[in-house]
Amino acid sequence: MRGIEKHLIVSDSLDVRKAAGNLLERFTAEVDTVPDLLLLLDECASIIDKGSRQRLVRKISEIIDEDLIAGEYDVNEAGIYRRLLSMYNLRSCEVKERKYIYIYSKMENFFLS
Repeated sequence: MRGIEKHLIVSDSLDVRKAAGNLLERFTAEVDTVPDLLLLLDECASIIDKGSRQRLVRKISEIIDEDLIAGEYDVNEAGIYRRLLSMYNLRSCEVKERKYIYIYSKMENFFLS
């Protein structure tokens, strides 16, 4: 995934993001522990496509609910996991938005000069 991230820095491509998302979804199909999935989301969310990221976020949220019902952890721990899930998801969105704002400002400066 780090190699994919380096490729995206050079050339942002939706096809590459979708391929990375598909790869991550196949990899996480058998992973069902919230800490592991949160780590993957934190590391990879900024390089996968929006649909894959949303499916991963939904999967993590469902597992948190299932584990809470099963008594795997208490309400406080579930709350911590939910906050981390929200933070990692937001962070990945902010990175993309910052990049597009930067590109837009560069284009705007080009047209104004």
